[in-house]
Amino acid sequence: MTTTALTKEPEFVYPTSRQYPFSEALEQIVRGLEDRNWDVPGIEVEFYVYGSGNAKKREVSCIKGTDFRLRISADSSNTLTIPGKELDVYDDESGPTLYVYVGNDWDNDRQSFIDHRKVNSKLREQPRTYLEYKGECRCNKTNSWHLHRGRRSPVLAHTNDLGREYEPEEGEAKSYRTQEVMEEFASWLNSELLPFIGKHPVQQRIDIFKEDRIPFPDALGPIFAFGENRDAERVKTGNRNPNLLEPKEQYGLAGSGYRLLSLLVARGDTTPEVVYDGFLWAGFGTIDKATDIAALEVPGHYRWPYRETAVFRITPNRANGVFVADNWEFDRTQDETMHAALKEEPVRNRRTDEEVSQACLARARTIIPISEYAPGSFMDPVVLFNRELDFNEVELVIEAPRR
Repeated sequence: MTTTALTKEPEFVYPTSRQYPFSEALEQIVRGLEDRNWDVPGIEVEFYVYGSGNAKKREVSCIKGTDFRLRISADSSNTLTIPGKELDVYDDESGPTLYVYVGNDWDNDRQSFIDHRKVNSKLREQPRTYLEYKGECRCNKTNSWHLHRGRRSPVLAHTNDLGREYEPEEGEAKSYRTQEVMEEFASWLNSELLPFIGKHPVQQRIDIFKEDRIPFPDALGPIFAFGENRDAERVKTGNRNPNLLEPKEQYGLAGSGYRLLSLLVARGDTTPEVVYDGFLWAGFGTIDKATDIAALEVPGHYRWPYRETAVFRITPNRANGVFVADNWEFDRTQDETMHAALKEEPVRNRRTDEEVSQACLARARTIIPISEYAPGSFMDPVVLFNRELDFNEVELVIEAPRR
């Protein structure tokens, strides 16, 4: 197998758009935090990586403090929350949507207003803490509310969303001027947040994204994973000469988006955030060209027989981003819940969504970094890759014949 270089680090992308009055302030905030190695007391910063191969990009996805949260992206789709107000804007100028706090105890309601989704609060019988306003206009002869496709609406008018949201009371606004709202957000960022960041000294730049390489345990046996024909072609080409591939194709294998736990299932306090990521599922076992692919099984993973027709031997060069979970907990929990259910409903022949979710949660709770895994400690271990594999970690062993 030809040894090839590791894929490079994602390119960092700044919010350089100038679409809104507050756009420049967002870039200054990001650069100010970067100058301080993203370490300003009272401010948390989250990042997002997208793309593949050598075309990956990294950007700031969220900046949060006690009284504010900025969810931002390079394409100008932002959700900005400042004390008492939240504004959603999109790069295609749809919306915008404004939420205004109308409760009477900001200190008590602050976390809920900042962190929780604001959807149908009246319908769901939640306390009346905000009003919703959407971008609309009345510039036609009928004087009726309407939208302009691809053009920013000049007015943010109150909406009760077909009676599912609360109405303004006496003294509360029925509409806002869009430009004035955006300038208010820009003013807060420039007069409050930027000066706060500026009070902290600039630091000598360090690369906070550089990972220390974790050695892969020698005691673990061989690993295999399924893939598609396109994966086989990419790996063959990449192990020959990765420069023959487009930058976005310059990687070995990656997860398909199959999570350990659905986004709809609450993880609880004992389950790490990583279980919601998309993994490449793999199994322990020896394979060669004579191996019957139909006899191979990755615990917890269904192989699509007409799509996943290739099998790869994986030899990780580092343990970073590699985990192990015990699929036996999934099977055990499903059997227990079904056994209990049959006592109540003897003719039932399928599991409920809630029962399946509980089984997934039981398996998710077993996840550990592979560097901490002791062979034989799990009944039915599944290997989960939460990163792209380099070409020098992947070898195509079985490939379906061309038709």
